[in-house]
Amino acid sequence: MEKITADFAYKELKKMISENCDNQMISKSATSFFNLWSDSESINSRNIIYDLALLDEPGMELSRNEVIELIEKLRNVK
Repeated sequence: MEKITADFAYKELKKMISENCDNQMISKSATSFFNLWSDSESINSRNIIYDLALLDEPGMELSRNEVIELIEKLRNVK
């Protein structure tokens, strides 16, 4: 199976935001991305995907703007 990169995840999650997907759908996609995450990607980008994967967990809810901020961090993380 092909590994997921931060760039791929960023583009897919941005598309989901533009299509007004809810946090549950974003969380499910992020969980899939996390499970296929490339070892060559930075630990910081992996942590962002992990945080997005937890959106569906009690106590981990984020506002729409906070979700967008996390997604934007994927674009700039090294």
